[in-house]
Amino acid sequence: MPTIRFVKQTQKWQAIIRRQGVQSQVKTFVRKEEAIKWARQIEIEIDKGFIHHLSHNDPMVFKDIAHRYEREFSIHKKSYLREKSRLKCLINHFGKLYLNQINASKVALFRDLRLSQGLSGATVIKASTHWRIS
Repeated sequence: MPTIRFVKQTQKWQAIIRRQGVQSQVKTFVRKEEAIKWARQIEIEIDKGFIHHLSHNDPMVFKDIAHRYEREFSIHKKSYLREKSRLKCLINHFGKLYLNQINASKVALFRDLRLSQGLSGATVIKASTHWRIS
């Protein structure tokens, strides 16, 4: 829930949003209604994953996690070669991103890009089934 407060010095309304794991958002408005509307919109964006979560403790890059998964888990599967190919595709797209930068909108963009390349829906689903972000 956002904090909406009146700042006497500036005679304006300030909306403050604090969520654990997300950088605090603050904006000042002339009208209280504008502050409330903005705060609701920002909270929706946080819930949908459009505003990145912060992770100061352990910034990890996607490609490092994917390579570790391949070495420790995927190699023991019968479908290792197919999974290796799918991981390579995911690494090419998400490889340089930190984990806290990958959100639902970026996964959707990846899906749309793959579909625009002429791949079937089934092929795209197989490459992204294990990487869904809710």
